[in-house]
Amino acid sequence: MKYSMTERLLTTVSQDDLLIRIETILKEICGEIERRDKVIEIRGIESKFLAFPLRELKDNTIITAKPIAGGFLLQADVKHRPKAMFWLWLFVPLFTPCFFISIWTLVFYILSVKAIRPIIERAFKRICNECSTPAPSSAPQANIVDHLERLAQLKEKGVLSSTEFEEQKAKLLV
Repeated sequence: MKYSMTERLLTTVSQDDLLIRIETILKEICGEIERRDKVIEIRGIESKFLAFPLRELKDNTIITAKPIAGGFLLQADVKHRPKAMFWLWLFVPLFTPCFFISIWTLVFYILSVKAIRPIIERAFKRICNECSTPAPSSAPQANIVDHLERLAQLKEKGVLSSTEFEEQKAKLLV
């Protein structure tokens, strides 16, 4: 089973710094991690399903951070495949009165695969929370413009002198 996941990250962090942070976060959830140039490969994501570690599942995830305007596109390409023991648990009971074990094995595998997706999603969210740069706000700029317009109106009405208007304007623009 294969699938891809992406997350857009708006940040000013460099790609190398971002990959180091991704590596640090992923070390908490995976068995093996290897970084090659601009790619991080992880194997053995630690997940618990029904309180049992997922031992019958081999997973391999490739994480990349592709530069885009204003940040990066985080991409995880996930591949799952069952170990040999899975196939044994699946096919041997089919030929015995205990065929229900095969059904449970298949259900367990499907649920195990589905349990890994939220783990990667949480890791991506954490990366975005730690590395994102907030978008510049235009609210303060609009507030200054409104204030200048109000001062200009007061000057036109004669409430403010030209000198007072210039002083107030200088304070706002500093």
